[in-house]
Amino acid sequence: KEVQTLNTPVSSTITPSSEEPTTPQSTLPEKDTSLTEKNTLIIPKIGVNAEIMTGQDSAEALKLGPWIVYDYADPEQNYLQETTKSIIIASHRFGYSSWSTEHRNLISFFNLPRTVVGDNVVIIWNQREYIYQISQVEESTYVKDVDADLILYTCKYYNSPIRIFRYANLISINGEPV
Repeated sequence: KEVQTLNTPVSSTITPSSEEPTTPQSTLPEKDTSLTEKNTLIIPKIGVNAEIMTGQDSAEALKLGPWIVYDYADPEQNYLQETTKSIIIASHRFGYSSWSTEHRNLISFFNLPRTVVGDNVVIIWNQREYIYQISQVEESTYVKDVDADLILYTCKYYNSPIRIFRYANLISINGEPV
C-alpha cells in the first residue's frame, strides 16, 4: 500500500517489519491550557507556524498548509508507543500564486532545505508541546527506512520526483525531557 502525497508515492517501507503496536510505556502529561487548541507545526529556524491539516484528502489539505499523513502516527500515538509508525507531515514548498509571501513563509516548507541536524521542530498537539530535533537530512525519491519519530518532507523543485526529507526524534514534551 502506498500513500499519495505531493503527487509522488511515499513508500510504505518506512514501517518497521512488526506491524503490531508496542505496549504503551507512558501516559500523557496534563494538557497545557496556555497552548493553542489548534494542532500546530512550528519550525523556528525557518518561520513556519501553521495549523496542521488532517484528513484523507491530501490535495485539499495541502492547499491550506502542512498535512499530517492520516494513516501514519500522530504525536500522541507515537509518544504512547501505540504504533510503530512515524509521524509524517508534508507541505507544499512553492504553494500557489495566490499565496502572499508572508502566508507562504508561515505555512509552506519553502525554506525546509535551510534546516540542519540539531534544529528543533515543535508540534502543539491537543495542547501538549512536543519538541523534536532533526537527526538526519536527505534528498531522495522515497522515504528512507529509518527509526525516526517525525518525518517532514516537501518537493525539491516545482515538478520533480525528488523530495527533501527531515528526520527528527522527540526530545521533550511539555518541557520535560523524554
